[in-house]
Amino acid sequence: MEWYEKYAKIVGVDVNYEIKDLILEGLERNLNKYGARYCPCRINRDKDTICPCTKMRQDKECHCKLFMPKNNQTRVK
Repeated sequence: MEWYEKYAKIVGVDVNYEIKDLILEGLERNLNKYGARYCPCRINRDKDTICPCTKMRQDKECHCKLFMPKNNQTRVK
């Protein structure tokens, strides 16, 4: 099980497999370039935008849609 799947299971959300590869590519690029998995959908690179970002941790709202509410219709595996 990958880190994002473990996180989703712990917090009770689903992984959006339709866009997972695209988002993970951006997270990996930012990790290599800036030293952390900054959200690829945000301009700011600070502690609040490290995946899972502050908004996701507090409100279960993922800006880039890697994580989705349980049973969301766009969830595909």
